[in-house]
Amino acid sequence: MAGNKLIGQNYTTPDLVAKVTGQAKYAEDFRADGMLFCKLLLSPYPHARVKRIDASKALAMPGVKGILTADELPAPADVVTDLGQRIAANTKGERALASEPVYQGEPILALAAVDEVTASDAIEKIEIVWEQLPFVVDPLVSLRPGGPNARVEGNVWGRPKPPMPGQPVTPPAIENVKWTDDCRWARCRTNGRSGTSTPDSRARRSSSTRRS
Repeated sequence: MAGNKLIGQNYTTPDLVAKVTGQAKYAEDFRADGMLFCKLLLSPYPHARVKRIDASKALAMPGVKGILTADELPAPADVVTDLGQRIAANTKGERALASEPVYQGEPILALAAVDEVTASDAIEKIEIVWEQLPFVVDPLVSLRPGGPNARVEGNVWGRPKPPMPGQPVTPPAIENVKWTDDCRWARCRTNGRSGTSTPDSRARRSSSTRRS
């Protein structure tokens, strides 16, 4: 092709030399006047609730400018699609900071300081009183009667219900699904096929696994 200058040819990109010689600048290499550094305090538990935060020692340190917690974040807002359909705010979705983390390592609070070392030292001085909650990492364990749930509200996050004419789409509700005596390891009462069984008096709903 007459206009082809690069395909099939050896060429040097404009930033090649800077990258291989260590002279290239990345986001962390730039500084600005008044710039602050942020560190996150992460949950040490897979499921817990923050009962109390004592950041007095951290805030008393020179160079610490403040902290931000989940309670200070704006509430989830409704979303309007390109077609003009309004989807109600999902209050159970993951947020930047959490007061009830549902996995180990979920951010709890953010701390800002004048430099990275100060921020790291200050994070270590924050004291949190936790209430540990049941957790589960295997969905089959959660389906057993009395099994723990990933959230206190239940273990299933369903699809949103179809909206009524002129009404917004409601966010999906969290439900509790457990096996019953009629729902064995292999299948439920679904005409011999895997899937969701009909409700009975011993549980809100029943669910099964796919047959191997």
